[in-house]
Amino acid sequence: GKRTRYESDNNADGTADFITTYQYDDQGNETRSEVDFDANGIADYITTTQYDDQGKRTEHTIGYDANGTTNRITTYQYNAQGNLTRVESDADANGTTDLITTYQYNAQGNLTREESDADANGTTDRILTYQYNAQGNLTREESDADANGIADYLGTYTYDAQGNLTRYEEVYDANSTTGRIIDTLQYDAQGNLTRVEYDANADGTVDAIKHYTYAPSGWGNLGMRMNPEIHRATRAEEY
Repeated sequence: GKRTRYESDNNADGTADFITTYQYDDQGNETRSEVDFDANGIADYITTTQYDDQGKRTEHTIGYDANGTTNRITTYQYNAQGNLTRVESDADANGTTDLITTYQYNAQGNLTREESDADANGTTDRILTYQYNAQGNLTREESDADANGIADYLGTYTYDAQGNLTRYEEVYDANSTTGRIIDTLQYDAQGNLTRVEYDANADGTVDAIKHYTYAPSGWGNLGMRMNPEIHRATRAEEY
C-alpha cells in the first residue's frame, strides 16, 4: 500500500517530533504532502501536485504554511508522445513566470535540445544539444552556457557493437583543447566493465588506470559500471 503517514521520534520519548502525511488520487499518484516539523498539528510545509489523464504531472505547488500561501508554482507540458516539452516556474507565486525551459526530441523520443529562459523575458539564456547514433546511444552533447552560439562544453561518446561505451571525451572550451579529458573503457565477453584509462589532459599519456573484477557467475557480480549520464563509474552489486 501507499504510505500515508510518517512519524519520527527523535529522542525516543514516545512522542512524535516530526510528522509527514501523504494523499493520493485514484491512480496512486501523490497529490498532497504536509510536513509538520514540530508535530504541533500545524503543517509547516505543503506540496500539491496535479496530473493529466496519462498520469503526467502538470502542476506542482510548494507552500511554507498551512494558510494556503503558495510560494512556488511549476507547470509542465508534454507532446503527444508523452515527452516533457515545457516547464514554467513561478518562483514566488506572484502570477509571473520566472523561468521557462523547453525540450525538443527526435523521432525516436530522444532529447535533442534544451533551452532555458532564466527570467522569462523571451530570450534564451542557455542551450544544451544532444546527438545520438542509430542505436539511440548519446554520441555528442554541447552546452552553450550563455546562448551566444559558442559551445562552452563538449562531450563525445563512442560505443562498441554491443552498445558499450568505449571512449569518452570532454572539452570545456569547444574551440580548443582547454580542460580536455579522454577516458577509454574495456569490457569482458559478458559486457562487464574491466578497465578504464584516464588521460586527464589529452596529451596521449594515460594518467590513471582502474581495473574491475567480478565474482563468479551465480554468486553475484561485484564491480564497477560506467554511467554515461554522470560521466563516472558507479559500484554495482547483482544477485
